Order: sequence, then structure tokens, then C-alpha cells
Amino acid sequence: MHLVLGSVASDLYFTSAYFAIRAPRVPGTETRGPIRFHKAIAWIHGPGMILTPILGAMAYSQKSNGEKVHGIAAAHGPVAIVTAGAFGAALLSVSLKF
Repeated sequence: MHLVLGSVASDLYFTSAYFAIRAPRVPGTETRGPIRFHKAIAWIHGPGMILTPILGAMAYSQKSNGEKVHGIAAAHGPVAIVTAGAFGAALLSVSLKF
């Protein structure tokens, strides 16, 4: 279940990120306010969305082989937590008016 939910979340994230990155820009518009914060925090949750499933696959492989989860794979949980926090902050920044 964990693997399926993680895969679906990653697929949906990459689809929406693709649309956001490839969206046409209006010439001469300036990024300000919550959108500026959203773009800044994307530098945290973007790489996290790439690293989290990779580290999870490494941790799963180690655990399946009867090994204790070690090395960089042990960072799967903390990376996922930081990514989720940054993603939530980015989501709230464009959802709530402040």
C-alpha cells in the first residue's frame, strides 16, 4: 500500500509540475507575493519528490534482503517529511490569501 500511494503521489506531482513548467508566460509580468514564495520553496520540494522514491526503493531492497536499512537509504523518512512540509507550505501559499 505504501508503495502504491507513493507511486501515485509521484506520478501526480510530476504531471502537475510538467504542466506548471511548460505553461506559457505572459511577457512583462512580474512574479510577486505568494507565487514568489511558491517558486522559492519548489527548490526544496522538487528535489525531495525525486529523492524520496529513490531512497524508498533502496530501503525496501535492503530490508527485503534481510539487511538493516543503512547508508543514504536510512534518510528516506526524514527526506519524505521535509518534502511533505515544503510541499504543504507551497500548496498553502497559493491556496490561502495573505
